[in-house]
Amino acid sequence: MLKQVKRALFSIFLLYAPLLVSEEGSFYDEVFEEKCVRGECSFAQEEEESLKMCISFSIPEEALLFLSKELEFYGGSFVLRGIPKNSFPEFFKKIKGLRDRGINAPFSIDPDLFEKFSIEGVPTLLLMTEEGVDQLVGNVSIRDSLERFSFLGDNKQLAKELLRGK
Repeated sequence: MLKQVKRALFSIFLLYAPLLVSEEGSFYDEVFEEKCVRGECSFAQEEEESLKMCISFSIPEEALLFLSKELEFYGGSFVLRGIPKNSFPEFFKKIKGLRDRGINAPFSIDPDLFEKFSIEGVPTLLLMTEEGVDQLVGNVSIRDSLERFSFLGDNKQLAKELLRGK
């Protein structure tokens, strides 16, 4: 349960990262507090099915932009192992810079995911369901990866649904 709360908090921080580094106001006062007053603050539960792209900031921004567009289309998200230089200000500055370049797919931080699936190389695409996990390492388009999963993966049906546009 504690891991889910931590992940939810990270997701909230990452979603509103541009506000944290902007001069327009504070994240807490203008966003979180108002949503909670209206009863809209809740922690998102992890979905049973998910498409995740494990990355690092060493990947060129052009590649991240391409992957982001595909993740937005297929409903996936980026996952990072941790915070660069152990600095939230640097991290949020980096996220804001990526957002300014059009990289709009959601980001999360999940070192446990990297450990659980022994992820050493990035980018690594994961397609996860209760039936299993399909994993592909390398700078391959998500569409090509899903096509491969639809024939050879544990999650053939989900891969086919994503390719058809669900």
